[in-house]
Amino acid sequence: MGPGVTEIYDEKELLNSLALLIQNNHHVSRWFLKIDNESHSRGLAVLQVDNWKAMKIVLQSSNDMSSIKQLLQNQMPRRLVIQSREVYSSYSHYLKHYSRNGGIIEACPVSNPGTVTSASIAFRIDPDGSASLLGTYQKMSMLNHVNFGCLTPQTALPKLNA
Repeated sequence: MGPGVTEIYDEKELLNSLALLIQNNHHVSRWFLKIDNESHSRGLAVLQVDNWKAMKIVLQSSNDMSSIKQLLQNQMPRRLVIQSREVYSSYSHYLKHYSRNGGIIEACPVSNPGTVTSASIAFRIDPDGSASLLGTYQKMSMLNHVNFGCLTPQTALPKLNA
């Protein structure tokens, strides 16, 4: 599991947690923010930090927590990409629901959007404790990280189907 923080309930906690995660994880280029009670990527927002020039300068020079936090505070409304604009029309609207329902921050896995991800298995456990493999599949995601289908059998872990 990658770096992240759960149970965030206000903007101050969000900015502090995200600043600390960025400070300690320079290798992470994207961060997911998720509203706890949402599904199907409705409460998902993405912050891309690898193309943020001012953030790169801070991380390479001082790596100062207060400077990172200040950048986040000033730039989050413009830089945070909310995946469901039809549900959350602005940063303040998104933040209101994030704070009210709770939210998490997670490092975004390194993969190209539109690729197949999440190899999964379906199995049955019988009353005697024996398990039977029923099938395997992989989720496919669109650019905004919304699942749009599955491939079966999965191909990411070839030995799993044997």
